[in-house]
Amino acid sequence: MMELFYDHRLPNVWKEWDRIIVFLRHINVRKIIYTSNAMHGYYLVPLLILYVALSHSRETTMPTVRFIQTYIAQVEGFEVTILHEDGRPVNSDVEGLPAYWYQRAAPNNWTVDTWYQSRFRPIYPGFSVTVWLLDGRPAPWNMRLVNVRDW
Repeated sequence: MMELFYDHRLPNVWKEWDRIIVFLRHINVRKIIYTSNAMHGYYLVPLLILYVALSHSRETTMPTVRFIQTYIAQVEGFEVTILHEDGRPVNSDVEGLPAYWYQRAAPNNWTVDTWYQSRFRPIYPGFSVTVWLLDGRPAPWNMRLVNVRDW
């Protein structure tokens, strides 16, 4: 198990902390220790190296489809299934797709189609997606995201 120490006095790292946490979970870091004690400062060197690596990770991080779907659900507030162009679901263990790099949910007044065209399609060209309502039905393309999240 890898341990990682975090010092709250570094504002640039704090801005990217959510992204760092997602990446650390992806590489199976299980324990993160928060500290403000100066004697633990030497643990920050690996964190800063990781921070620099993450600033370039949009092109290099290749998570599984399962991880991407879970991360989209956490960020956007709705479940998705990534599909091939012919409508078949992509196997959840497939790797090689870029990471979904958005950290904040799309505006509530967007439709599912607007989210797809603006966020999903530019990152995953050649793939489609099914957005799921909370009751397990697929969301219509013209439904507003506020309704998808609260349905």
